[in-house]
Amino acid sequence: MMILREEKFETAPAIYVEKRDGRRVAFDVSKIYKAMVRAAQEVGPLNPMLEAKLEAITDRIVAEISSRFAKYVKIYEIQNIVEHELLNAKEYAIAENYITYRTQRDFERSKRLISTLLLTSSSTKIVR
Repeated sequence: MMILREEKFETAPAIYVEKRDGRRVAFDVSKIYKAMVRAAQEVGPLNPMLEAKLEAITDRIVAEISSRFAKYVKIYEIQNIVEHELLNAKEYAIAENYITYRTQRDFERSKRLISTLLLTSSSTKIVR
């Protein structure tokens, strides 16, 4: 796999991402690009033209995030922007893989949370 402009992704806005658990981490644009590359690889092999298109989509995603969010952006907002930009670029198969992966992760996260809550509630005894 050839990465045409990886150095460009290092210049990201000074924004923090709010994770689902409330932590705030520095915005890392390379994570967006890598997630789209993984989704694209599920569709088929990468070629320089597709890599360049994904880089351009990444640029548009960063521009939208920079214009809409001053300091903090929630992770799900980034994911929604990624989906929107993939669909706008008519990369429907990549968008479908990206959305499917995101949905599976959300489902697994929910299952873990429910398991934790059930485990916690079953180990708690009510004393009268």
